[in-house]
Amino acid sequence: MTTTKDRLATLRGEVADIRKELNAQNEEKEKHFEEARAIDRQISELIARARETRNARDELTRQVKEAKKARDEYNLRLKACISEAKALQGRLQGMDKEMPLSAMARMLKQIERLEYVIETEALSFEKEQKLMKQIKEKKHLSDELKAVREVFREMREANRKIREAKKESQKKHNEMQEKAGQSQNNHEAVIALNREIDELKKRKAEVFARFQQEKGKFIGINARLEEKLNELNNEARKLESQRKSIRDHRVAAEREKVEELKKG
Repeated sequence: MTTTKDRLATLRGEVADIRKELNAQNEEKEKHFEEARAIDRQISELIARARETRNARDELTRQVKEAKKARDEYNLRLKACISEAKALQGRLQGMDKEMPLSAMARMLKQIERLEYVIETEALSFEKEQKLMKQIKEKKHLSDELKAVREVFREMREANRKIREAKKESQKKHNEMQEKAGQSQNNHEAVIALNREIDELKKRKAEVFARFQQEKGKFIGINARLEEKLNELNNEARKLESQRKSIRDHRVAAEREKVEELKKG
């Protein structure tokens, strides 16, 4: 026959076993909880990186638009300069009917060379006068020569503007291509980061679901422990009540003996 004392010892053993089970289950539960927290930290870091990369992409996209706008403006300027150069070429062709352009060009070069000599070399008075006379003779068609010279000057200026516009247009085009490539790289990086974030969110959901499952087991084991502790406490109170009853009985018996001795 099982006594209360035996039952109490059995319950204490069961409580110890359940405590071990509860501690093990708590470790399992916390393991999944910490894993979920670690994944959450990863997600936060990736979200910050994605936001930073997205901002960089948007800034590059803005720069691409600015470079494209500048390139288009230079292209318009280039077209205008080319049209101007063609118009000047037409004027030169019209002048060529009265005097061959080649002759005009040679005459202009000769005049420029003579003027350069006068300006840069230390000449005698006679030599300078002689050169001035040659220049004067060569300028007998001064109006036509001035017009041609002006057209040539305008042609040189138009060609300079064309070269500058081409250079700047190409520069902005290269900048646009470079920025567009960087923007595309950042865009692809954002997509990759978002994909990684989505995968981690799925993983976190799985881990958290496992945590909830293990937490449910923990709660169940804890409920069993509380139930078993209540049983243990009840048995302990029962045993204490039995012991008290025995003590009271012994005390009463001793009193009876004392009373009998007094009467005898």
